[in-house]
Amino acid sequence: MNKPQRIFITGASDGIGAGLARYYAGAGSTLGLVARRSELLHTLADELHCSGTVVHVYVQDVADTDGMAMIIKDYLDRTGGIDLVFANAGVALPGNILAGDARPAARVFQTNVTGLVNTLIPFVPIMVQQRYGVLVGVASVAGFRAYPRREAYCASKAAVRTFVEGLRMDLHGTGVRAITVNPGFVDTEMTRDARQRPLLLSVDQAVRIIASGVAHGRDIVTFPWPLRLAGPLWRLLPEGIVRVLVNRFPLW
Repeated sequence: MNKPQRIFITGASDGIGAGLARYYAGAGSTLGLVARRSELLHTLADELHCSGTVVHVYVQDVADTDGMAMIIKDYLDRTGGIDLVFANAGVALPGNILAGDARPAARVFQTNVTGLVNTLIPFVPIMVQQRYGVLVGVASVAGFRAYPRREAYCASKAAVRTFVEGLRMDLHGTGVRAITVNPGFVDTEMTRDARQRPLLLSVDQAVRIIASGVAHGRDIVTFPWPLRLAGPLWRLLPEGIVRVLVNRFPLW
């Protein structure tokens, strides 16, 4: 695939999503930016317009299946096709599971899982017709193993990893690629309430790693590099050992 010019990004108002928008902006690029926070999204769009980028702004909750289908149709009607999609929107809400309140966990799944399928699936037919395109699902290293007090987030990201893996197999031979991205700690609003942020990367560092993975045709992009090794080993540890470790060295 040539340099992507028609790019659709969810969770684009800040963090990795905004970083990706800035990375791919420039003359000739047409970005579709989706987020719920209108003011931040429009401020970013104004910034990108100055670089000659065509920007279509969609203030939309990714968990709304019909709403996402409508804005994706609008974007495709305007552009005639798509090169690259980032299903990046995500939340990591602290839950109170012991109190019996399911609402935070439900919202995490609605955004992180339902939002991802609402973003990727509508683009599949046109990409298959084109016989090219890249679909990127942003998961997390947290999806390798459950973590107390963030079990909903961990489980949602495990679901993202599984879904994108299956999608990649479905798309084999079509010319369309599906990439799983597993970031570790990145310096974003989502991670700033963590007690510890080991191996922390800046947004710019994360974006460069993701963009390199897309450009080099990788199926899975996990970073920083020590976590590519530690992730599979972490999954093999007995639950009792994991419980002791996370209580001794809590992240949240």
